[in-house]
Amino acid sequence: MNRVDVKQMVQRAVGGEWEAFRQHHPALAEVVDQTLLVEQCMQNLSATPEFLEACRQVEVQGLAHGVLQELVVKLVRRWVRALV
Repeated sequence: MNRVDVKQMVQRAVGGEWEAFRQHHPALAEVVDQTLLVEQCMQNLSATPEFLEACRQVEVQGLAHGVLQELVVKLVRRWVRALV
């Protein structure tokens, strides 16, 4: 899996969660950099067996990128909501 593709998926997913995060945690959102959040999320994903298996399936079996995108969105949402 191309790391740039995954990073773009994570950036979109974090961007999709950002407004809700900002509304629930306005003070924290003022000091948290989205770029740093994306990098931290990427590190978290790289240690998630479910994500690693999905990446393997994309490479080996040609699983649609849309399936991986859905998983990334789900895992990013879970991770961002667990931050606080």
